[in-house]
Amino acid sequence: MRRLLIFGAVCGAVTTAADLTFVFAHQWGPAAVIAGAHVGMLGLALYAVGYRAVELLLPGWPGKVVWVAGALGGGVGAAVHGTTAMAILAAKPGETGTFLAPSQTFGAAPAIIPVLWGFLAVLGVVASGFFAVVVARGRSKLPRWAALVNPALLSVMVSVVGAFTPSPEAFLALSANVAHVLFFGGLLLVVRRAPAEAPP
Repeated sequence: MRRLLIFGAVCGAVTTAADLTFVFAHQWGPAAVIAGAHVGMLGLALYAVGYRAVELLLPGWPGKVVWVAGALGGGVGAAVHGTTAMAILAAKPGETGTFLAPSQTFGAAPAIIPVLWGFLAVLGVVASGFFAVVVARGRSKLPRWAALVNPALLSVMVSVVGAFTPSPEAFLALSANVAHVLFFGGLLLVVRRAPAEAPP
């Protein structure tokens, strides 16, 4: 299970790095965007592996709900990532700044990106909500305080920190994947510190 968490954290880190090719698209060029699109889509799809570890830490059907919502979220996230790449590549020279502005990507693909983001937000809230409630009630193999280590809350925290930087929209673009690095990595640290409470 710990290996699954490590794998999930690595996928989050790789996908975050892929996001940077979008953030700095105008500086790194279309080849970097294409590479980032492929790497990021693969990393997001493999979030299902990390969420499988989370399922093992939770009881019965709530664990399955978190795993299914998390795995579907990774799949939808891959679709968002690929569609965003196409929007950036379709933008005219000079339209993409030093960060990924939602107005730029929505303008290139106005119909599908907001829909995908909405679906992704719902899945994220479901996965994070079930995880937080079950852990906070003491029904998992994690300490109750670990309920705070959930993707939705972590994503908001990353975005809030980014609001105080020169490029808040860059942090917004990176927030979900950075949150998953912290989520899987944080759970790994918790499991390592409480080995008796977690399966091997």
